Amino acid sequence: MKKRSYNFMLLFYMVFMLIVINLHQSYNSDSFSISNNLEALEKFKIKASSNNKIIIINNNYELNKTATSGNGTLSNPYIIEDFTINGNGSLYCILINNTNKFFTIKDCTLFNSTNGIYLNNVSNGEISNNQIFDNLKTGIYMIDSVNNSILINTIYDNKIYGIFSQESNLTKITGNHIYKNNYTGIYLNMSNSNDVVLNSIDCHQYALFLHSSNHSSFIYNEGVNNQYSIKQINCVDNTFDENSFKIISPSRTIDGDSSDNDYEEIIIDFTIVLVLCFLVFLVFFSSRRKLLTKKKLTEK
Repeated sequence: MKKRSYNFMLLFYMVFMLIVINLHQSYNSDSFSISNNLEALEKFKIKASSNNKIIIINNNYELNKTATSGNGTLSNPYIIEDFTINGNGSLYCILINNTNKFFTIKDCTLFNSTNGIYLNNVSNGEISNNQIFDNLKTGIYMIDSVNNSILINTIYDNKIYGIFSQESNLTKITGNHIYKNNYTGIYLNMSNSNDVVLNSIDCHQYALFLHSSNHSSFIYNEGVNNQYSIKQINCVDNTFDENSFKIISPSRTIDGDSSDNDYEEIIIDFTIVLVLCFLVFLVFFSSRRKLLTKKKLTEK
């Protein structure tokens, strides 16, 4: 009976270790998928050509002239779409100043400028499904703007920030893949009441950086290979829920006044779990062997 129990425990630990190994391999596959995406996008960048000029819009009238369709209402926004713009080292690929009509920038490829998209004193805009990369500073830069949405874009290889928001409120940043923007994925500076949801933020020094930005929600964001997940300076009343980051260093660095914040992060290293399981098995096996040896000696 004891031998059967011993065999059962041995089988249990072996099966458990195999499950852990499988989970570990599945988890690490994230890094392989990122590498594959990077390779594919590098090829895409080589193929991208400049077939459109830089877009500069300074008011609602110019927005109307530039748009390919729409009338600037909520139900029928102005549409700017299907542009491929090589900024050739300029300050921006698309600049929009001083507008409050509804508009959408979508399905554009923007690269090789200082800022891919620059919004200044803009409201009611939507930026969706664009490829924004290889800009000297930022993929999307917003200043003094309100009630804008940044949805389902791919923003990568910009030299400092993926998305930078300066004194801009009520922004929805949702469903974007943001990676390899050397310093920060999403940076909010003096920007309040924003919703940052369901973004994938990989390979930065900071995934999220908040400075004097309050009353915002950060939900269901995830990322790998960021040095730090979240940094806050002088922030209050922000909510963090169900965010998951696999990071290089400690999960968060918080400075200044960052009270009333709710954190929930999931960080699991299956390598450690595997090693611990193996050690438990060795201890069990060793102690069991000693007991059997002692029993044999006693019987003799």
